Amino acid sequence: MAERLLNEAAALEFIAKNTTIPVPKVLACFEDDGAVYLITELIDARRMDDLTCSDRIIIEEELEGYAHQLHTLRSRNLGGCSGLVIPPYRVWDKTPRDEWKLHPSEVEEYVFCHHDLSQANVLVCHDELKIKAVIDWEYSGFWPERFERAFYKRVGASVALEGEADDVDEMLKFMNEKLVR
Repeated sequence: MAERLLNEAAALEFIAKNTTIPVPKVLACFEDDGAVYLITELIDARRMDDLTCSDRIIIEEELEGYAHQLHTLRSRNLGGCSGLVIPPYRVWDKTPRDEWKLHPSEVEEYVFCHHDLSQANVLVCHDELKIKAVIDWEYSGFWPERFERAFYKRVGASVALEGEADDVDEMLKFMNEKLVR
């Protein structure tokens, strides 16, 4: 859990500095007595998945622009802004808890991915159909674009649902080939 909070704090600051994507401001991130604490500003808003279907479509268009901004951020280093590799939510419980090491690529550039971009993680203003903040960046980092899934286009968790393509095995294979433990 500590490494995910450190990664989220680094990601929030990185996204705020390098994009126009609204994110909560980091007020503090510190370690005390072996525990990591992340304190952000409180965002007074409603979740995207609480909107009507027609309103969600409007927010989805704004979100697609933000997803494009993320994918213009590139690096030859795989992993998060914190310097750690945090596997995406959908493979988190299928990987060992050993610390994965960054392994720079000489040929491949990775794009910044949220990896948990579901409707539950998009906060919308109360008085207008506009995104107020995108939250839950703990699994974010630089990865191949093919692993960023548009979970925000439907209600539900950031995992493949019945009938959807599941890329977990492909991602695990990629991680085992590219990362050093």
